[in-house]
Amino acid sequence: MFNRPGPIDALEVYEQLYGQGVRVFHVDATCSEDIYQPALRAWVSPDRFDYSPQEAGWEALVRRCPDARFCFRLYVASPPWWDEAYPEELQRYPGDRAEHAFLWTARRSIPSLASERWMEDAEVALCRFLAWLESSGWCRCVWGLHLSYGITWEWGILGSDDFPDYSEPMRRRFRAWLEETYRSADALQKAWSRPGLTFEDAGIPRPVERLLADGDFRVFPRDRPAYDFQRCLSDANADYLHRLARVARKHAGGRYVLGAFYGYTLTAREHSVFMGQHGSGGLHGGHHALGRVLRSGLLDYLASPYAYGDRNLGRGLLIQHYPLGSLRAHGLQGYEENDLRSFTNPPPAGPSPISLGHTASRQDSILHQQWALGQALARGTSFWWTDLLDAAARARGVSNFSDPGFRAEMGRLQRLFSEFARPSLTLSAAQIALVLDEEAIDALGLESRLFLDEVYHQLPQWAWAAVPFDVWLASDVQEVNMRAYRLIYVFAPYLTEARRTALRGALCNAGRTVWWGPASGWLGDGGRDPPGFSRLTGFESPEHPRVPAQPVRREMPDWTSLYGPCRGLTALDLSSLAARAGVHLYGPPPLQVMASSRCVAVHVGDPGAYTLRLPHPGPWEEVMTGRPFQGGPWCFRQHDVAIFVREA
Repeated sequence: MFNRPGPIDALEVYEQLYGQGVRVFHVDATCSEDIYQPALRAWVSPDRFDYSPQEAGWEALVRRCPDARFCFRLYVASPPWWDEAYPEELQRYPGDRAEHAFLWTARRSIPSLASERWMEDAEVALCRFLAWLESSGWCRCVWGLHLSYGITWEWGILGSDDFPDYSEPMRRRFRAWLEETYRSADALQKAWSRPGLTFEDAGIPRPVERLLADGDFRVFPRDRPAYDFQRCLSDANADYLHRLARVARKHAGGRYVLGAFYGYTLTAREHSVFMGQHGSGGLHGGHHALGRVLRSGLLDYLASPYAYGDRNLGRGLLIQHYPLGSLRAHGLQGYEENDLRSFTNPPPAGPSPISLGHTASRQDSILHQQWALGQALARGTSFWWTDLLDAAARARGVSNFSDPGFRAEMGRLQRLFSEFARPSLTLSAAQIALVLDEEAIDALGLESRLFLDEVYHQLPQWAWAAVPFDVWLASDVQEVNMRAYRLIYVFAPYLTEARRTALRGALCNAGRTVWWGPASGWLGDGGRDPPGFSRLTGFESPEHPRVPAQPVRREMPDWTSLYGPCRGLTALDLSSLAARAGVHLYGPPPLQVMASSRCVAVHVGDPGAYTLRLPHPGPWEEVMTGRPFQGGPWCFRQHDVAIFVREA
C-alpha cells in the first residue's frame, strides 16, 4: 500500500508505484473537516455537504491507476462554522481559553471530546458520507476506512502540550466517569481521602495538581484526582473512536476494513511540548485505553508509524507504537506506516529530536526496506509506504521514490510480501515478553522520565540481544498466553490488587524468570504498599541502583525473580540474562532477530559470517536470494538483512 499525505498533488508517484504492482492506496478523505487540509472540507455549512473537492482527486488517481483500491484516511473534525455556532462545546484550557495553537494547521479551536452535541453531529456526518459512497458508486473502490482524528491523523489529544480539558462538557463527563468507576460517594471519598466529598463537588484538578508527584510517582491519595482525570481523558478519546466505528459497522457491516492510529503504549512516554504537538501527545495524550479498544471488537486493525527512538540501520529497530502481542490475542491485524526517508528525500535540517530513519545511499535505502519487509513477514504485520516531504521538497519534485532503481526494488518487495505473507507464518516464536501496565503509566508524574529511560530508550537493546521479543498489555496477561515465554520483564510500579494477583498467578510458575522493573507493585490504591511489593517480587525493598547494573536475583519455588532497572543495560547484558533464563539465542549478539514459527528475519550491523541457530532443522529458504539454509554460518554484508522461511 502507498500513502502520500496531503491533497493528491503528485499523481506520478502513485502511477510509478502502480506500475510496480502496488494496487492499494491510502487516500485522504473527510466526512466533515480535515484540519490539516481545509481544501477537502465536506461539511461546508449546517445544511450543505460537498464531497466534490476530494472526489476530484480520487477521479484523477483512478484515471492513472484504474484497478486501484482505496483505504480512506478519514479525518472526522468539526468545520470552523460549527465551532463558531457552539462555543460552549469547545475544548478549554487553563484560564477558560478555547483557543490554542496546533501544529501544521491554522485552526485554533476544536470540540471537547466530551461534547455530546459534537459526537452526535460527527455520527450524522459519517452516516451521510457512507450513504454517499454507496449512492455514488465509490464504495466499489474502497477497501477500508482508517478513522482519523487528533494529532497528525492519530488519536493523540490535540492541545496536550497544555492541560486540556476544562470545558463544561468535560466537567460533566468526569463526574459521570467517577460515578461509574467508584459507584458510591463513600468509595470516592476514600480514594481521594476527602471526607464529605460528593460526585457533584468533584472537579477537574488544576494544572499544578496534575503536575504533582514525589520523584517519578504520583502520591495516592493526594494525586488520585489527577490520575483519575488522566484515565478519564483516555476513555473519552477511545469513546470517540468507538462511536465512529459503531456508525461504520451499523451502516456498512463488514464492507470496509476498519482501523486507526491508536494504542501508543510504547511511545506515549513523557509530557513535553514536543510530545504534545507531534505524535501521540505524551503521558496525557489519551492513548491509555487500549485495553478497552481491543475488547470492543469494533476494529479490524490498529496502525502506527515505526517508533521514532532509533530507526538507524545496524543499531536501531523498527517497532510498532502498540503492543503487538495484545493485538494478536484479540484478533486484530497490525499495520505499520513505513515513513522511512530514502536517499532521495532531503535529510532534516539540523539535529532532530526524533529518528526519522534517513539513509544516504540507494543501497542503504534498499536495505532499510528489506529490513521492514523482514519484520512484517516475521511478526505477521503489514505496512504501507508513506512519502513525507516538506513543501520545498515537493516544489522541487522530490520524492522518497524518485529513483527508478529504488522503485523497482519496492516492486520486488511488494511481490515477495504477496508470495510469503500468510497466516501460517505468524505464530510468534518469541520467548521474551515485555509487559506494560497502562494504569501504571498513568501513575507516573508528568515530569517523570522513568518510562522513557526504562522502556522506550531500551527497546533497541532488547532488539539486538539475538532473540525476538513480544510486547503485551498487563491486562491481557493470562497463564495460557504466557506459556511460551521464559523471560518476562514487567513495568508496573502501580498495580490494583486484582492486577497484582493476576500477574503473579499467570507469571510466577513453570520455571520461568520474571524481571520486575523499578518499584513494581510498590504503589497500590491506598498509596505505597511495601507488603504488596514483597508478595509480588519476593524482595523487601524497592530501592534500586541509579546507575546501570544487573538486576538482583532470587530463586523462588518453581520460578526465578529478578528485580532492578533495565535502563543502561546493553544488548550483550540482556542476551546473557536471556540465556540464563533458558531462552534460545539465534546467534552471537549484537544481532537483531524477528521470528515467528516459520519465518526468521535477521538484521546485522557489521559484515561477516554469523553462525545462526534457527529453532527448527528446516529446510529453510532465504526469500530474497532463493538460497537454501540448513543451519551454520551465513555471510552478511554491512547492515544486511536475511529472511528465512520454512514450509510446514
